[in-house]
Amino acid sequence: MLNHCMTTATTKIASSVALVLLTSSALSADTGNCDRQCLRKTLDQYLNAVLQHSSAGAPLAPGARATVNAAPLPNGEGIWQTATGFGDIQRRYADPVNGSAAYFGEIKEGDSTAVVALRVKVLKRQISEAEWTIARQTDGSMFSLEGLMSNPPPADSPVPAAERTPRAQLIAAADSYFSALQSHDGSGVPHVAGCDRIENGRKVTNSIRNIPPVPGAGAGAVPGSVAGGAPAPAASPPMPSVATAVPASGSASAPGLAQELRSGDCVAGFEMFAHSIAETSHRRYPVVDEAAGVVLGSTLFHRPPESKMKRNLLTEFFYEKQGKIAAIYAAMFYLDPSSADTTGWE
Repeated sequence: MLNHCMTTATTKIASSVALVLLTSSALSADTGNCDRQCLRKTLDQYLNAVLQHSSAGAPLAPGARATVNAAPLPNGEGIWQTATGFGDIQRRYADPVNGSAAYFGEIKEGDSTAVVALRVKVLKRQISEAEWTIARQTDGSMFSLEGLMSNPPPADSPVPAAERTPRAQLIAAADSYFSALQSHDGSGVPHVAGCDRIENGRKVTNSIRNIPPVPGAGAGAVPGSVAGGAPAPAASPPMPSVATAVPASGSASAPGLAQELRSGDCVAGFEMFAHSIAETSHRRYPVVDEAAGVVLGSTLFHRPPESKMKRNLLTEFFYEKQGKIAAIYAAMFYLDPSSADTTGWE
């Protein structure tokens, strides 16, 4: 039954990607000819209005709606009240084809700083949609401002025209990554060897990691080990991120020295996700910055029936070179078990 659902979901996603590409010209016609500069300006007007705690300064379209971590965000509430300034890391992306822009970086909230992903939809130079994914230190999942400072995203400036990748190829590479997480096989993902993945500021690739135990495995077992906790053979694949291995409580158990293993690059060890990811659902690619070679992808991790892990809402920024994933930066949030099965934008 699960395999049938996964196959059906994959078919739906392929159809959705094709539909996005086929209708891109029509979407462009509705944007009011807002080019990259216009989109970035409109994005900043919205962000500055949020920092000023006043929607009066935001170019909002009639009926505009917003979400934060998949929940409705009324004007003047939530981040409108808590945001106090930009952090040191700021990146902005623009998609003139479908009239969208995105921000990834830090937003200060008084003495604290959050890792934030924001997508806005611009129609006739007004914002009709705003989608926030906000990760905070207090959420209980992995988080590292120091890590983001040490491993900042690539610059958001355009790459030379001769080095750019066609839109369809950019989306296909990003979608292959989500498909690989679902199939637990990263071998088919086009990527640059050694690609990094940064989750809420924490680097989870190409480094020595402390890996929590595998739920349901024998005492002392870790991802990559054989049953009963014996060390994995030397030929075992490198370890993937463990962001998906956060228990339902949102906190991870403290690992011992025997659980310190070396991670691989951004597509390594996907077979280890079999215990934590059943489906990457509700996939979307609403911002494709062809000039910068960046795709914003959104998905929701569904868990296997036996798992007690929370569903994971992710907004991913895929940085690509010649159609290959070179780096991934994610802002993510673990949804409450009682929350609806939605990213807020299906």
